[in-house]
Amino acid sequence: MICVRKSSRLRTVFDIPGLQQQLDELRQESHSELFWKNPERAVAVQKKIAFLEEEIAVWKRFLDTIDGITDEVAQHDSGTEDTINTLEKRVSVLEKEYLKQEYRIFLSGEYDQRNAYLSLYSGAGGSDAADWTRMLLRMYQRYCERQGWDISLIAESSAEGGGMKEATLFVQHPYAYGLLKGEHGVHRLVRLSPFSSAKLRHTSFALVDIIPEIEKTQNVVLSKDTIRVDFFRSSGPGGQNTNKRETAVRVTHIPTGISATSQKERSQAANREQAYKLLYSKVYIRTMKQKEEDAAGIKGDAVAVEWGSQIRSYTLHPYQLVKDHRTNTTTQDTGAVLDGDIDIFIQSFTKQSF
Repeated sequence: MICVRKSSRLRTVFDIPGLQQQLDELRQESHSELFWKNPERAVAVQKKIAFLEEEIAVWKRFLDTIDGITDEVAQHDSGTEDTINTLEKRVSVLEKEYLKQEYRIFLSGEYDQRNAYLSLYSGAGGSDAADWTRMLLRMYQRYCERQGWDISLIAESSAEGGGMKEATLFVQHPYAYGLLKGEHGVHRLVRLSPFSSAKLRHTSFALVDIIPEIEKTQNVVLSKDTIRVDFFRSSGPGGQNTNKRETAVRVTHIPTGISATSQKERSQAANREQAYKLLYSKVYIRTMKQKEEDAAGIKGDAVAVEWGSQIRSYTLHPYQLVKDHRTNTTTQDTGAVLDGDIDIFIQSFTKQSF
C-alpha cells in the first residue's frame, strides 16, 4: 500500500499549514484598497493565490483519503476477503491518482511553477529537418492536449514542402516550465527519408528551447530605446501570406540581439503585446543567468543542432526505438511517442533531477 506508507512523507514534503499561512497573507493583501495601485503585482498575487488554493486542495484531499483508508485497515485487520478486496481497490485507485500528481513533489525550483514558452528550430538535415520540426511541434501539441493544458501557437515559420523552420508555443499550466524544462536540447530523428527518391536512411535534428514566462519586475527593465519593432505579414505553409495586413510583429532587444515574434493574434497590437512578453522572458532569463552562477540550470547552454549534441534519439528505421540519452529511458512504441505520449521521458528526467 504505497500511498498509505507515503502519508507521513507527504506531510513532511508539503507543509500545508505553511502554505495556508502564505495563502492567508496574500488574500489579506488582495483586500487592501491599494492592491490595484500596482497592477503587475496584483496580477502576480492573484495567480499565486489560485496556485496555492489548488496545491492545498490536492494534498488535503490525498491526506484525508489516506487517513480514511488507514483507519479502515486498522478496523478490519482481520476482515473478510470482500472487505480486503474493496480496500485494495481503493488503494489502487489512489496510487494511480498519486502517480499523476507526484511531480509536484519534485518541482520546487524558482521557475518550475510557471507557464512556459516552447520553441522549436530546424537544424541540420534540410527538408527532412524541417519536416522533423513539424512532427515535434505536433508531438508537443498532442502532449499538452492529453494533459488538458491550454496552449497557443504564437508564431511559426513554414518551410517549402510543408515543413517548419521554427515555431513557438505558449503553454499555460501551473507547472508547465517545471515539467517541460527537461525537453530543452537537440532531438534527433533517424528514418527513411520521404524526400529521397532512393528511400535512403536520413538523420535530422531539431532544437527544442524552453523558457518560463516571466512577469515584468524591477530586476530587469527594457527601455523603449533598446527595442526595435518590425511588422510583417503572417505566413502559412510554403511561405504564403495569410493576411494582407502586416499584423505579425517581431521585437528585438538591440543590446543582446534577442528577438521574439508573434503572428497568430488578429490585431497588430495583440501580437505586439504577446511578442513583448516573450522577449521580456528571454531577456530576463539571459540577464539572471549572467548574474547568478546557479542560474545555469534554468536554461541549457547553447548547443549545435547536429550530431553528438542530442538529448534524445527517435529511430524509425531500421528498428523502432526512442531513447533519452540522459536517463537511458527507452520505448519501442514510437507511434505513441510521436502522438504525444512522452510522460515516461518527462517523469524520468524530473525524478532524476530531484
